[in-house]
Amino acid sequence: MAIAESQLNMARPTTDGGFLGKLVGAKTKFQTRKALWGYVFALPWVLGLIIFWGGPILTYRTVFFVPHLIPAVALAVVWIYLLQPRLGPVNLILRNLGIDEPPNWLTSRDSALYSVTMIAVWAAVGGNTMLIFLAGLQGVPQELYEAAAIDGATAWSKFWHVTLPLLTPTIFFNLVLAVIGALKVFTLAWVATLGGPSYATWFFALHIYQEAFQYFRLGYGSALAWVLAAIILVFTFIQVRTSRRWVHYEGGQG
Repeated sequence: MAIAESQLNMARPTTDGGFLGKLVGAKTKFQTRKALWGYVFALPWVLGLIIFWGGPILTYRTVFFVPHLIPAVALAVVWIYLLQPRLGPVNLILRNLGIDEPPNWLTSRDSALYSVTMIAVWAAVGGNTMLIFLAGLQGVPQELYEAAAIDGATAWSKFWHVTLPLLTPTIFFNLVLAVIGALKVFTLAWVATLGGPSYATWFFALHIYQEAFQYFRLGYGSALAWVLAAIILVFTFIQVRTSRRWVHYEGGQG
């Protein structure tokens, strides 16, 4: 019996994929190695096909969109390493440039909020926001540019009087999504700083999570969630009402 159990235990794969396993979604070391080798061999082929078939424009779009594909937890872990005060690559570069006391980034109360904001903006700008703006730009009728060119409009005049007015619905939509996303920040702040230091990055969503799922005050946590929903609704209502003054639609109705 003991020999059979020992053989069975030896045949079982380890369920610890390690840190890299968590990043690639693997549960065992074998799956982690397979996933990493797959990334190593597949990534150059994928990038090569993009460059060959899509040219520089599609390549630029792909590189710009890549940060949005990184899971939020992995993104936070990578930036924790990059912004580590003593051994992080960012501060090492700053020291080599002559800055003797670079910022402490995520570990200082004075800079933690700005650091989290910088990471969030870096990850969000090239994602759905870029795709929505791209769709809005492609939706501007070419006939308007041709008419403006016949009237002698310059490139700046075309942008100011044609592109920007017809892009205002897209700007408005992205603005609404950005405000909602800013009000419900959770994952990045929780992984990177746990709301600290000294509550410098203690966002409302973190407070809801703590009250509901750590202190098990489910009623209070639910009430806080309704408060957050009401705040988001108020901000969205204000944006919709004020949009009538500056958002222009192609059909002339705002």
